[in-house]
Amino acid sequence: MVLDLDQAHLRPMINLVSSLVHYGHPGCVESVMVGGRFLMRDGKVTCMNVQDTLDAAQVATVAAWHRLHEASGDIALPASLSKIRR
Repeated sequence: MVLDLDQAHLRPMINLVSSLVHYGHPGCVESVMVGGRFLMRDGKVTCMNVQDTLDAAQVATVAAWHRLHEASGDIALPASLSKIRR
């Protein structure tokens, strides 16, 4: 894993591990390699289609909310989902 440590939220850096634990987040990760293969390079995921994954997650979330609403009528759909059908 390659981290970009030259970011304002990681400064001042007195103790690397402490800074990463307390102030690090996924945006610090620049590249990830596993078994000699880049899974992320220069901040871009290379091992999957990110947009397809995000789209599938959105569809699954809308469907789950609709199922929950149908099973428990007292749980209202979030306003943003009330017009979206699954």
